[in-house]
Amino acid sequence: MRIRRTIGSSTALVVLGIAALVTLNELSRLVGEVLAADGHTHAIADVIGLGAGSELDAWADWRSAAFSPTALIVGHALVDLLFITAYGVLAYRLFRFAERSEGRSADRPLVLLYSVIAFDLIEDALLAALALTGDERLPIVLAVVVYAKWAATLVLVLYALLGSLLGVPVRRAIGTTLLALYAQRLSALVVIAVGVITLVSADGVLEQVPDVYRSWLQYPLSGLSWMPSFNVPAILFSTAAFLLTGLSIVALGRQRARHYRRRTTATDERADAATWPWFAFAAATAAVALVLWAVTGGRSVDWQTTLVFIGIIVAIAAGSAFVRWRGYGLAAPLLTSKLDGRAAAVSLAGDLLALAWVAIWALGPFKALLSPLLLAASGAFDGSRFASSFWSLLVIEVALGVLALVAVVAVRRWLNSAPRERDTGSPTAVVAAAFSDDAPTDERVIASLRAAGRWVVAISVLVIVVLLVFPRVVAYAIGPVALLVLLIGAWTTLIGALILALGQARPLEVFQLLRLRATPVVTLLVLLPIVVSLVDGAPALHAIRTIEPGGFAERDTLRTGFTAWYDAQECALTLPESGASAVPLLLVAAEGGGIRAATWTVDVLRELPRDGSCAAGSTLLSSGASGGSIGIASFQQEGNAATSSADLDTTPLGGSGALAAGIAGLLGGDLVGSVTGLRVPSPVDYGNLLGEWAWQDRTALQEATWAQDAPQFAQPYDVEPQAPTGYMVFNTTDSISNCRVVVSQLDLTTQVSAEQGTVEGPSVPTCNGEDAEVANTVDLQDYIGNCIFSLDWATASELSARFPVLSPAGRISNETLPADCKTVSDMQLVDGGLTDNTALGTIADLSPELVQLITATNARANGADLPYVVPIVMYISNNAGADVTATPDGTRPEALIPLTALLQAPRGLLTASSWLTRLSTELDNVCPATDTVCAAALDEVREQVPQGVAVVQPSTTPSVSVPLGWTISSFSRTRLRLEAETQAECGKTGSAVECFTGGGYGRLGDVLDLFIDD
Repeated sequence: MRIRRTIGSSTALVVLGIAALVTLNELSRLVGEVLAADGHTHAIADVIGLGAGSELDAWADWRSAAFSPTALIVGHALVDLLFITAYGVLAYRLFRFAERSEGRSADRPLVLLYSVIAFDLIEDALLAALALTGDERLPIVLAVVVYAKWAATLVLVLYALLGSLLGVPVRRAIGTTLLALYAQRLSALVVIAVGVITLVSADGVLEQVPDVYRSWLQYPLSGLSWMPSFNVPAILFSTAAFLLTGLSIVALGRQRARHYRRRTTATDERADAATWPWFAFAAATAAVALVLWAVTGGRSVDWQTTLVFIGIIVAIAAGSAFVRWRGYGLAAPLLTSKLDGRAAAVSLAGDLLALAWVAIWALGPFKALLSPLLLAASGAFDGSRFASSFWSLLVIEVALGVLALVAVVAVRRWLNSAPRERDTGSPTAVVAAAFSDDAPTDERVIASLRAAGRWVVAISVLVIVVLLVFPRVVAYAIGPVALLVLLIGAWTTLIGALILALGQARPLEVFQLLRLRATPVVTLLVLLPIVVSLVDGAPALHAIRTIEPGGFAERDTLRTGFTAWYDAQECALTLPESGASAVPLLLVAAEGGGIRAATWTVDVLRELPRDGSCAAGSTLLSSGASGGSIGIASFQQEGNAATSSADLDTTPLGGSGALAAGIAGLLGGDLVGSVTGLRVPSPVDYGNLLGEWAWQDRTALQEATWAQDAPQFAQPYDVEPQAPTGYMVFNTTDSISNCRVVVSQLDLTTQVSAEQGTVEGPSVPTCNGEDAEVANTVDLQDYIGNCIFSLDWATASELSARFPVLSPAGRISNETLPADCKTVSDMQLVDGGLTDNTALGTIADLSPELVQLITATNARANGADLPYVVPIVMYISNNAGADVTATPDGTRPEALIPLTALLQAPRGLLTASSWLTRLSTELDNVCPATDTVCAAALDEVREQVPQGVAVVQPSTTPSVSVPLGWTISSFSRTRLRLEAETQAECGKTGSAVECFTGGGYGRLGDVLDLFIDD
């Protein structure tokens, strides 16, 4: 009986409903990636949504697809039964409760509820029938039922809000809930933020945490095994972090309710707030700054930022002391009503947030493993290393679902039966007081509770200090999820303790002048960093990381680089129709997109050396943006652990260390340094703790992790080209001048003044005009000089991959650059993807000069021992969807045309398709006007690779959603690797593999088919 009550409890039903909803969303996403023969896609959410009438052709499209979504659609219908059960029982209980409370009949709303359930059940039956039978008459019936369901749902919601039975109590409950959540806003922000990044399905950054969960499972690389190995330390650390933070949320929620319970009168009977703690905190900050300045020789304190921070704290306290001394009259707070009636709602809101936290802990991994489980069930993993993973994933998912139900119900019971004081001298009484919303009365308990609070605060401070001093080693040890939750918990505990402590007295007079009833701690914590950030702090806060410089090398120009490339070609192909010999010249553009872009770029480019040395040596230059730059930089040969570029992958690069280090910096050192000006140094080499200690922001920590895990990134940056990337060009953006900035192995200078960079005073970024080398572009080496060789490959490439907020802008300043740099104006370099995420723009800007060089070479060529050069652009895009046929938008109302045209029309000229059109046209003119043999050779190659462009993108197919962050699971990595191998077969002679690319461009297999095997 007890088990039945537990399983049927409202709490368990809510968890069941959330789990079902998450599963339905994932099923809809997977079905939405099923590509029809005509290139259309349809998600289940659209077919049963308000646009059902326009999705009638979905069923015919699904039947034409190579991947059958039948199992996924039937699964959606079955899971929806659980969701219907959850919301149906909960709504029924709500109406019956209202019936007993209000003394009114609930028959009408129950009839509406039964109607919604009936239509929902019919909808599921039709979904399953359509999936299994394909009856052409049923789509219209389904659309009618869908609209009937939504109409009934709308009527039911309106009745609940406006009807006599529930209207008043529901509206009152909504208002009370909002006020209660505002009282618990600190915990609410934490729970909502973690819930969004954990449970929301959205392709991109929001998939990073789920992919970390997926990385906890490892299946063998060879052979079949149904049971994976588990990353037990990461699981245990994550569980511990969630537990500690959850306890903090519970305690904070109960203490906030206690605070509201004390406010039983409209008159504020609290004592005046003391100003000395504010002065003491300012003095302590100044003392820490002085000690840090003395220990580090002045390198770790930004006095301007520190003084502003201290000044704000002192100004608040001094202003309050002045008002108190002068005895100015203060108006009553705006909110003076009694608040004791809200205490129960505040306590309940805190408990519900704690329950939500427990649900997030269990349902996060549940959501992450849904797509692998569903794909394994539908046969999508057949032939891969995960082919036998279904049963293990099913066992894990069931266990996680049961764990969520049991844990949430158990925590709810614990919260509802929190221990009360019995023996006032026992530790149990202190624990009871900490987790109770009733104020203790025994002085010994109160004293013990205060002592325990000080210990909790001290432990939280210790956690933060350890992460400030040893960020990388802790990040490696506990992993990104545990680190994120632990840091959030530590800061929440500190801020919550501050709120509770300040709530014991009236707010300072400065805040009373604003007619506030309490010290606005959360508001201050939001505004203070904003105000401080307006101060242009020390450049060292986010200065680019430098090392001991390597050897200075003279860069090739585009002319000398092209000449060297042509002279090294030994694999000219003889074209069958014209009989002429030609060498393909590859120009590679690697699109941005975090670790997904880096992995996809590596997986695609390594297909060149796998095809042979001819293909590997065909690339003249590679242009990258963001993660695409990291991908092409991975092929740096010096220090590379891969035996050959054909075997390279991003397994070392995509481990959890870089993401965890970035989180440690973001919520640790960078947060403290940017607000207080105190930059806490950490070891540069953890193998020698007595060696160098230096300030490292979150990007520096991430780069140091890459340098450790993938040793080629630790090597000094150089300008030597190599296969299969050729010369590398990393694209970044200066947020001050809005110029594109390139870190280029090629000297892009076409006309350079002999005096450039030698005039007195700092040089100013000039990216347009007669001094510009490429349109809207500054060459960083020309700008700062040969001190660019003081960068390692990690720093040089990540200058292109500093996405705002996630990574800080890299500061270029005379104060932080090596002494042998030129005198320059400051730059703040951000992600190159903000200027051109395709990385095609740089190639397009170089193409006029390149066309001249190729044309001149082709004029000397004879198509025999001197082969013609045929340029081919290979665009490596990590975004699936090029094979999806977009439905043209309809006409727009006249009033909306100016706005839509203003926002959307300019973007059309900066899309990948626009760049590729320009390049295809430009590179079609590389033969002398009278050389018909060259023209025939060019046409023949362009017949093999249409328009001289190859687009290499993942195909649209149901798959694990690969994240845009900086760590990647084996599920995601395998998805990209297999897709790259498939793309390599597309268009190859004798291959049955077919791939579709938008725009009618060539494919990777078309390019590889040009080369002669070694």
